[in-house]
Parts: sequence; structure tokens; C-alpha cells
Amino acid sequence: MTVPGNGSSQLFHALFGSMSVVPTTFKLGTVVTVAPLSAQLDGESIVTPDPFIIVDEQLTKYNVRLRNLDSGVTENYEIDNSLKVGDRVITVTANDGQLVYILGRAII
Repeated sequence: MTVPGNGSSQLFHALFGSMSVVPTTFKLGTVVTVAPLSAQLDGESIVTPDPFIIVDEQLTKYNVRLRNLDSGVTENYEIDNSLKVGDRVITVTANDGQLVYILGRAII
């Protein structure tokens, strides 16, 4: 599922939809597969597939531009913080569990 905007606006959309309050639930889960992404939420018998999952950018592979303050040189770096099979994650579910937003990794 593609929701326009950055992670914050996607989370807002997941929580509140089009300005009407949608019931939401915070749950722990486990990443089952990564390509395509799927997650098993604690207490759920079915695995949530990729089309119904929104992942925060910080849990993916992404690029950043950093400038060295001493030399003034700007360089591009690739950060790979992708989710891995078995990762425990903190999620918010909305629309009666139809949409899952992965907020971050759970350190338990």
C-alpha cells in the first residue's frame, strides 16, 4: 500500500485517516520475510503481507548526505538499517488490523 508523504504523515494517515478517528492498537511483532516484507503480530494467527505494511524510512536502506565541517567536503553515504527475518518490531495497527505501521525495532 502506498501512502504519500514522509513517515510522520503516513503515521498520521494510518492513525486518523481522513480526520476521523480510527481505532488503533500498539502491538509487538516479528518479521517473517523481508522480500516481500511480512510480519507476524503477537496474538495474531495470520501473517500480515507487504501491501498492508508501512515501514519507517529509518528501518530501510537509504542515502544521506553528510558534510565534513573541517574540510567542507560533502559525501553521500548509504545506510542499511533494513529489517531482517526474526527482528522484533513495535507496530501500530489501524482499520481493525487491516493496516500495520512498523515504528521501530523492539529491544527486549
